[in-house]
Amino acid sequence: MTKSELIARLAEQNPTLYHRDIERLVNTVF
Repeated sequence: MTKSELIARLAEQNPTLYHRDIERLVNTVF
């Protein structure tokens, strides 16, 4: 799974989060 796939999946599961916040979360983890 790539970062972009992970971001897309998290965005689907958490529609209340902003896309940039999800990107920030993923970048923090990696």
